[in-house]
Amino acid sequence: GDRELTPSALNDFIECRLRFYLKHLAQLKEPNEVEEDLDARVFGNLLHNIIHWFYQELQPKRNGVIEKEDVVNQKNKVDELIDRAFRDHYHLDADKPVDYQGQRVIVREIVREFALKILEKDALYAPFTIEMLETKISIPLQLKNGIELRLAGKIDRADQKNGAVRVIDYKTGKDEIDFESIHSLFSREGKRSKSAFQTILYAWLYEKQSAHDTTLSTMTSLTPGLMNRKNLFDDEFSFGHRMGKGRDKVEVNDVRSYLPEFTEQLHALLTDLYHPEVPFDQTTEEKHCTFCPYNEICRRQPN
Repeated sequence: GDRELTPSALNDFIECRLRFYLKHLAQLKEPNEVEEDLDARVFGNLLHNIIHWFYQELQPKRNGVIEKEDVVNQKNKVDELIDRAFRDHYHLDADKPVDYQGQRVIVREIVREFALKILEKDALYAPFTIEMLETKISIPLQLKNGIELRLAGKIDRADQKNGAVRVIDYKTGKDEIDFESIHSLFSREGKRSKSAFQTILYAWLYEKQSAHDTTLSTMTSLTPGLMNRKNLFDDEFSFGHRMGKGRDKVEVNDVRSYLPEFTEQLHALLTDLYHPEVPFDQTTEEKHCTFCPYNEICRRQPN
């Protein structure tokens, strides 16, 4: 029907077919409550909103062009947006100062440090042009067996500089940036990078969208990547993923050369998902169960 498959849903399916079934088909949703304890998800939402609002205000200024002067010495602006993010999350009175106490004080400082570090890296990269901000892309896809579906994702940010397009995903954790191969991104066993799968799928969506969207720039390269705790605070920050093992790793500076193989693997994954004889069975990789919200239901709760 009108429902869309997202990168996070496909990550669920790769890691555990049963989790995918419980979450996306049976629709046993996790509680969506405002918690006093600021978990990783809330922390990430705060940062996303702050950076989104920051560039949303700048985007109309020069038709999307961001200059170095726009992003340096912006501590006061970031503090203002942090207050706004807390008010938005906790539904606080807009006319009163935000009361930071307890854990909120710590989280405020961490979010502030993250946001300023992103702007610091952007200042070094400027000037660049914002192409997308929290933009949803929905692309139709027909499998070889005739099944028609839609893949969709919301891109945190896409920017371009001299035709070089970056598809950026903000993460507050230490998500793995490197990955072994395109095949490893679809593997149910062994080590895989969920974040690399997600950002490359965003790049796949971006390329499909750019084929018929005249507002997007002509590309000379397409680079997906993360801004996260693992690379933002590195003095030798380098945007993008690296593929391979050990010393044989290579920078994925232009993912387009890898997209045909990615597309082939994606079709195989989706054919598996829609195959009537493939059960929604439980993963054999118990490490995927540790933080799964359904581990009590399927009796894989860690001891």
